[in-house]
Amino acid sequence: MEIKKCTMCGCEKIKKGKIHGMAAVVPLYYRTGMFGSALIVSFCSKCGEVLDMKVANPDKVKYQNEK
Repeated sequence: MEIKKCTMCGCEKIKKGKIHGMAAVVPLYYRTGMFGSALIVSFCSKCGEVLDMKVANPDKVKYQNEK
C-alpha cells in the first residue's frame, strides 16, 4: 500500500530511502552481520517522520534451521 500523506504534518511529498550496512536486518540472535537485508524506508520530505519500513530482501535473512 502506497503512503500518500504524512500522518504527522500532512505533507504529501513522501520520499524513499534505504538503510543498509550495519543496520541490515539479520536473524535476532545471529552473531555476524552477514546474510542480512537492507530496509526500505518511506519518510516525509518536510518533517522527516518515518512512515513505513520494509525488508528489501526477506529471503536473504536466513536462520540456521532454514534451507
